Amino acid sequence: MRRWHLLLTFSIVTLGCAPAKRVAGYQNAYDFREARYEEACVVATPPAACAAAVLELHAAEKHLHEAAKAVKNGGAMSLQLAALKADAKKLAARTVTK
Repeated sequence: MRRWHLLLTFSIVTLGCAPAKRVAGYQNAYDFREARYEEACVVATPPAACAAAVLELHAAEKHLHEAAKAVKNGGAMSLQLAALKADAKKLAARTVTK
């Protein structure tokens, strides 16, 4: 998952438009949540909350890809931003810690 993050973030920030900056912010939040998931769940006996957290991380990653594509294509991206906002709320509520 990490490989495309730098490229995605670089391409979004270099475009410089307000929606692109919002997507970059959601990317940063996703990276934080993914790091907390890896700290807590990539162990021999992960907590029960990890199963649901990984599903939400995958959904958020998919929405980040869609938003990056929308930034690249230009035009309105209200649907992608709404999905990212919803993902951010879900991930914030389900952050798994050690």
